[in-house]
Amino acid sequence: MSLASWIRSYLVHAAAFAPAVVFLMWGRFAPGDAGLRWQDAYLAGGALALPHMIWLIKRRPGSWIARGVDLYLAIGALLALVSAQAVDLWGRGYGAAPALA
Repeated sequence: MSLASWIRSYLVHAAAFAPAVVFLMWGRFAPGDAGLRWQDAYLAGGALALPHMIWLIKRRPGSWIARGVDLYLAIGALLALVSAQAVDLWGRGYGAAPALA
């Protein structure tokens, strides 16, 4: 396997989890209060997850784990629109976000 094909393969597989990477980087490294950071991270991740999920369905039909991550982010974004407590409970119960704060 040549270096170029290895790099291309890595980037193709990393693209399957791009919204999750943005979510985690935003939640961990953005300025401000931890609670507000993670709420904004859920909104950004959810906004990216919806078109990304459509892309996965069209281009990568077997990417079930990536679709599950996108669904998690979309639900988190909906809860972020509802209330900060809902996001906090969602993150504490089902995600790694509070451990990274």
